[in-house]
Amino acid sequence: MLIGYFDEAGGTDHGFTVVCGWVTHDGRWAEFEIDWRLLLLSYGVPYLHMLEMPQYQGPYAEWCNIPGKQGRFLRDAGAIIRARVLWGFIFFVKHSAFEFANTLFDLTTFVKNPYALAARSCMEMVEQWRTQTSRSEPIEFIFEDLGPGQGALTEATRAIPPFLPKPRFEPSRDLPPNEQWPAGKTGVTQLQAAEYLAYECRKAMLDRTRIGSMRHRQSLQARVQTRFHMGGFCSNKMMCRFCMDKNIKKKLPADSAIYASFG
Repeated sequence: MLIGYFDEAGGTDHGFTVVCGWVTHDGRWAEFEIDWRLLLLSYGVPYLHMLEMPQYQGPYAEWCNIPGKQGRFLRDAGAIIRARVLWGFIFFVKHSAFEFANTLFDLTTFVKNPYALAARSCMEMVEQWRTQTSRSEPIEFIFEDLGPGQGALTEATRAIPPFLPKPRFEPSRDLPPNEQWPAGKTGVTQLQAAEYLAYECRKAMLDRTRIGSMRHRQSLQARVQTRFHMGGFCSNKMMCRFCMDKNIKKKLPADSAIYASFG
């Protein structure tokens, strides 16, 4: 069985959302978990968290006094990922393009927000890869638990064809007891590999405005050093063409000239 683990980065303050992750066989993921836990143990941290690490917060606080430790950890983490995964998948959505398309098409009836669109598109990209590579084994999609974002993605997988498997949502780190999980909840270690990729994608997307799309892709490739498919809606035209391809209802009269420019 194939399993894909996915996370997101970006958001309203960045102007884009990127969803990305890794796919490989369940047996390889089991091997990854052993290697990853040994990595964490060797560096004396309980998890990878890319919001805390760069700021030397939480379990990484003492790393600020050890030059190069963060870089060595990320290097070793990347080596473990490269050794175990089959392929990476990255999809991004520019928020202004999403909002523009929603003025012309009934987009949010089918896909409620940029995260749901990016995540659903990432899943569709995985399915296309499976078809192209003749991989017939079943697949499960597991996403970082994002609270309200869960419903929007689940609805999007069934709102427009091709219909996709229902995603599962899990935390990447252990959760203490709370109202939703009175006994707490065990985190899914493999999602930390997706968080690693999301962090690198966020950096690459921020670089994109400075170095151009092709060099941006090459810089990301240099960072992760793993094969991946990448796609996105980075312009109004691309976003509107998606709406037309998916036969999403138009808000203006169908013969309005503006729609002809997206054909």
